[in-house]
Amino acid sequence: MGTAATMTKPRPSWFVRFIMISFRICFVTLLLTGVGMGVGLFVGILSTVISGAFTHHAIDLTRAYRVFAIPSAIIFGSCTFVFQIMKTLRETFRR
Repeated sequence: MGTAATMTKPRPSWFVRFIMISFRICFVTLLLTGVGMGVGLFVGILSTVISGAFTHHAIDLTRAYRVFAIPSAIIFGSCTFVFQIMKTLRETFRR
């Protein structure tokens, strides 16, 4: 029996590791895409209400989805995906 300093945990196989990494990348990307959609929708609703108050026109909240929420979700999601891939590759090559 070795001491606690010399004992190491068994590493998962390459297939299990690949599945874990893929799941983490997809989960974080979807989570932050949802956050981006929420932030974009909030900003879109605020700007639509403020512009409607200044112009004294009826507001159309579908513009908040089309102009703000969906593009911000795409930007957040793609940036998160690229960042997660880069982080995972850096972490993998460091070992």
